[in-house]
Amino acid sequence: MKEFFPLIIGGILLGIAGNQGDCLAASEYDHGENVFKTKCIFCHGETGMGNGPAASSFGHPPANLTADKFWKGNAEKKITDAVTKGYGSMPMMELGPDQIKALIFYMSHTFKPRK
Repeated sequence: MKEFFPLIIGGILLGIAGNQGDCLAASEYDHGENVFKTKCIFCHGETGMGNGPAASSFGHPPANLTADKFWKGNAEKKITDAVTKGYGSMPMMELGPDQIKALIFYMSHTFKPRK
């Protein structure tokens, strides 16, 4: 039994490390969801389709975050630029790098079309 002890401990540690990655992803997702719900949902809507309660007040509707064309090219740069510089009627937002990273993580896991 003694010869198996290091293998058992190693297996437990690997299991903990694997679950920690899941927890980090869940935390990143939750953080991004919180940013989206406090900063973006009013215009882009709960489903990301650009139909939030404030969307009708714009001459041009907010981006549909579920559209294939939104995700073409470098979507991460597109989102970062829109947040940090503003885009069309969308004002720039004062979000830190960690908030932007979490927002991108949330958006890509929630709205990006899967094929």
